[in-house]
Amino acid sequence: MKKIVFLDEYSIAGRNFEKVTSQGEYIAYDFTRKEQVVERLKDADIAITNKVVIDGEAMRQLPNLKLICIAATGMNNVDLEAAKELGIEVKNAVGYSTTSVAETTLASALALARNIVYFNEYFHDGRYSKADRAFCYDRFTFEIRGKKWGIIGLGNIGREVARLASAFGCEVRYFSTSGAKREEAYPATLPAEGVAPSLSALKSHAYPEELGYNELLITADTIVVLGNEVLGKPRDEREARSILSRLSGAEHSVVTGVTLRTREREHTFASRSVVRFAELSAEQIDYYVDNYSPMDKAGAYGIQEWIGYVGIESIEGSFYNVMGLPVQRLCRELEAFIEELPSCYL
Repeated sequence: MKKIVFLDEYSIAGRNFEKVTSQGEYIAYDFTRKEQVVERLKDADIAITNKVVIDGEAMRQLPNLKLICIAATGMNNVDLEAAKELGIEVKNAVGYSTTSVAETTLASALALARNIVYFNEYFHDGRYSKADRAFCYDRFTFEIRGKKWGIIGLGNIGREVARLASAFGCEVRYFSTSGAKREEAYPATLPAEGVAPSLSALKSHAYPEELGYNELLITADTIVVLGNEVLGKPRDEREARSILSRLSGAEHSVVTGVTLRTREREHTFASRSVVRFAELSAEQIDYYVDNYSPMDKAGAYGIQEWIGYVGIESIEGSFYNVMGLPVQRLCRELEAFIEELPSCYL
């Protein structure tokens, strides 16, 4: 029977833990100080923590520990490098607070821009009614529309903040903490197969120059969908191997969104192909990751590379769509698009 220890259960008190307690022997502590961590986890297979720190020194004294579950999104209280070195899996809780944190971020920005806290106090403590002037000029406010909004890290919360800020007319810029170049930002509620068309349209409008009357801009983005999950480009080789292991022996969709845009007209369409992988051995996955280029590809593979020759069992739909651009469909859409353009384009 697995031993499960929650080090700071007070942090999510009132929750139903039945699904957790049914998995083994469950022990919960209201709070745990740093010097108590090793003693309380000495026989544990699974540790649950919200804010209690589990560092490398503690992990090296816990030979039974196989999994650390963080009851929050942030993972800065666990030594991830030490966990990787010791073969301890670390999982966090994602998505549960995306909307509330993003909305609070926007509310804070609006409060700052409009000096809401100050003017609320100014009104309620009577200074407004006693003032000999009709307006208060000692604090200035500004609009956030048109302002540059910087985001450090474009995960689920960062993308939702970007979406809200964009809706308010801000110019969004971001810094990738992982080093990955991710222009992609889309609503968390968007259905998986709607992501590629949304991203292709975003790319189109990110083009910095105004289009001339005789110019046509084509942008595209491709994603891999496994079940209802969007698989993007891997952050590192470890993630590339993980993605390929998940695709092995399974069927997935490849969706490419394409946007055609002129000064006066815009059209976006999507093409979908269904791909089935044969069972891939660990050796095949390692060989591909070590010798080819999975890092810049959605789903961590290129069908035109070695993995496509040995791993693809069947394709339903366009081969070129899986490569990244459904050429035949694009030709049809272009013909129809051009027919409806004003004469100045022809």
